[in-house]
Amino acid sequence: AGWIITEEPFMQWIKPIVSYMKIRASYGIVGNDRTPDGSRFLYLPDSYNASSGEYFFGTGLGTAYPGAEEAKKGNPDVTWEKSAKQNYGIDINFFNQRLKLVADYFIENRWDILTSRKVVPGYLEVKLPIANIGKVKNHGYEISLTWRDRVRKFNYHIGANVSYAKNKIVFEDEIPYPYDYMRRTGKPVGQQFGRISDGFFSEQDVADYKAGKGGIPDHGAGFVPKAGDVKYKDLNGDGKIDELDVAAIGYPAYPLLTGGVNLGFSFKGFDFSMTWSAATMTSRYLRDIYREPFGATNARSLMKYMVTDAWTPEKGNKAKAPAISFTNKTNNYIDSDMWLRDASYIRLKNMEIGYSIPKKALDKMKISSLRFSLSGYNLLTFDKLKIVDPETRTNDQSLYPLVTVFNFGAKIGF
Repeated sequence: AGWIITEEPFMQWIKPIVSYMKIRASYGIVGNDRTPDGSRFLYLPDSYNASSGEYFFGTGLGTAYPGAEEAKKGNPDVTWEKSAKQNYGIDINFFNQRLKLVADYFIENRWDILTSRKVVPGYLEVKLPIANIGKVKNHGYEISLTWRDRVRKFNYHIGANVSYAKNKIVFEDEIPYPYDYMRRTGKPVGQQFGRISDGFFSEQDVADYKAGKGGIPDHGAGFVPKAGDVKYKDLNGDGKIDELDVAAIGYPAYPLLTGGVNLGFSFKGFDFSMTWSAATMTSRYLRDIYREPFGATNARSLMKYMVTDAWTPEKGNKAKAPAISFTNKTNNYIDSDMWLRDASYIRLKNMEIGYSIPKKALDKMKISSLRFSLSGYNLLTFDKLKIVDPETRTNDQSLYPLVTVFNFGAKIGF
């Protein structure tokens, strides 16, 4: 539904300033049948595996007996996901269409989301089917502003846009955690989880830890700290660091706030355009290969930042990474806020410059138009992540690296 207010008689007085104004609203329900693993025919069960099951009879038996295993069951009640979308917007043009503003506020409620069950008894030798059990709420806004004008033969435009979108998991099949900070429910999709670092062990901390003094929580059975190892916060106050001290940290893998700027001009056959994009309020974990000196097999070389960021007695808690060591890797390099990085970026996505030969010069060649252009893509990136491309939303080092591309073109019209 929409209403162009400036077409009403009582709004004619404002047209010299506001040449066009429209308010609009929409509501609709759409479906989705894609599953996380790409499965099809979810209503059909898989076959039995005759001897892949393992069963223990009685107590104190160390050998499992083979037996039939029921593969994934079918779900005869499966249906598509549903998403109810609401959108409320306004379009305003100022100064005889030169300045245009478009603003939208949206609300999206998704339910019957296709996902796998996570709460399954250990004694149940069956793979449960994907079911319509997930629920997510999403809301946000989008604003774009464009100025387009002409000064004699010089035409130019500049536009900017910003978008904010935040979602919240209303329901997912997760076990009942003893502490609210451990729950995924209520957090955004893609929220990062890990332990919260509390500085580094000093020489005095090491002595106090071994003597059972200083109030430092137990960091695990068999853990013998060295100066420069990571200390973690005991979130539940039970005096030890374990899986109950994992909480939401940082921002989601998907940016909450994105934006961009585009501008261009044309003058006497020349034309130019440029587009910038940006994103912020997003975090990315460094993969093991980027955080762990010498690698898992102690056979890799060091990266420069591993040395410059490493703990030393002089740096103390101002260091950004633990001391370089072959020991205590399971303590130092687990998922924590120490290895979470700000994935915000600003990128010059593309830039193009062109020149069109005047039509008079083409008449003798029987050509109606001829334009030469030079363009570039992914020309500049400003970010704090540095190691991997922040726009991929992943820390997978196996991805092909982002490349800068230059194109030269000629477009001929007859």
